[in-house]
Amino acid sequence: MITYGQNEEKKIYSVVSKYDFDTTLNNLLQSLKEKQLTIFANFDHHKNAKASGIEMPKSNVIVFGNPKVGTHLMLDNPNIALELPLKIALVEDTNQKTSLIFSNVKLLADKYALKNTIVLEKMQQLIENILKDASGREKIYQ
Repeated sequence: MITYGQNEEKKIYSVVSKYDFDTTLNNLLQSLKEKQLTIFANFDHHKNAKASGIEMPKSNVIVFGNPKVGTHLMLDNPNIALELPLKIALVEDTNQKTSLIFSNVKLLADKYALKNTIVLEKMQQLIENILKDASGREKIYQ
């Protein structure tokens, strides 16, 4: 996990899944659909690397969100468009362990001087629930 400074909140979190890569990916996509979130893109870095003649472990980035929520944040500060839609990365390591990687969206309130911090807190909770569904973990923070 990456941290920046002793007293700052973590900006990026990593959760090790109980499942293999493909099961975790399927669980993630299913959870997003069940929560009626739009999946805007699924970048398969492993496939793209292979097409370029480069081998790498499985790695996908899922881009998702709810335009009704994101639009309100962009009306508050258009610069937050750099952070939206939301993303979760899935990465398989050399031991075939799969991790889900995500950003702490609550920190965007300060970064973009947003007034509606409750929305970001709800977004963070939603991401945490999605990660629990995908990884099979009861707790995502160790």
